[in-house]
Amino acid sequence: MKLKPPKNLENLYEDTQKVFNVLNHESDIACVLIGASYLSELLGSAIRTVLRKSKVTEKLLGPGKGILGSFQTRADMAYCLKIIGKSDLQDLEVIGNIRNSFAHKHLSFDFTDSEVEKECNKLNAWNIKLHTEEINSDPHIEKLPETIFKVDSTRQKFVISIVMIKQRIINGAFTKIASE
Repeated sequence: MKLKPPKNLENLYEDTQKVFNVLNHESDIACVLIGASYLSELLGSAIRTVLRKSKVTEKLLGPGKGILGSFQTRADMAYCLKIIGKSDLQDLEVIGNIRNSFAHKHLSFDFTDSEVEKECNKLNAWNIKLHTEEINSDPHIEKLPETIFKVDSTRQKFVISIVMIKQRIINGAFTKIASE
């Protein structure tokens, strides 16, 4: 099967509900592999959005053989292009490590594994409490209760991280375009 370059950023919205269904209802391995793959696709699309439209860009972003075809190089480039911040870059590295752990183990590996729990605890994006502190420091808006965002499981940390990073990739790309 021939690998395809990333979709346009706008076209990825069509996949959002399907991805969320996998993240929330399928097996742990499906959650990790699809979640990481979706972020990789978003990163490639965001990079394509801010780079010059050309065959060279498509060649660079080609999955598998393009210099920007891998998950980590896309994350690194998105950071260098100021599409994402340092915290998201660090989280993407952790997500890549988790994905690799799942890909190289077999079915007995899941979110209850101590190695996976340790990695998920390194993620920053899931910790919405940090974001509520930012929101609650603004005197012009109503305070949010911190307990509203209780995260009960390692899988929830992973899923929330995917969702938060997804949104920041999209926002970062569109902000970058608007500023040019």
